[in-house]
Amino acid sequence: MAVLSAVALVLAGCSSSDGLSGEYYDKDGQLVIKASAVSYYEFGCDKARKGEAVIDSEPTSSGELSKEGDQVIWSNGKGTGKVTTSKSGDTVDIDGKQYTKIDKEKALQSYQPMCG
Repeated sequence: MAVLSAVALVLAGCSSSDGLSGEYYDKDGQLVIKASAVSYYEFGCDKARKGEAVIDSEPTSSGELSKEGDQVIWSNGKGTGKVTTSKSGDTVDIDGKQYTKIDKEKALQSYQPMCG
């Protein structure tokens, strides 16, 4: 399972965190950025729906972006770290781990094989 390490956000060419707002995915879950709020939700398997891939309802990690939008301070003492974004805004890289803006259903389909 994905566990986010402490990270900070360094925006490439953006003066505001609003440019990052959206949903991004990696192979293990969903990164959600809404204004200054940042949350990561892991994928899981819904046994009641025959092992269908789902996104957990509670975040694994959450934090707040700094006023400048260049750092995130993770809750529960998880610290800070580094992030960069692509010029197109389609990807966010957090400490070497890439999150991509793709369709939610496509992201869940890519995790489906993990649900057997």
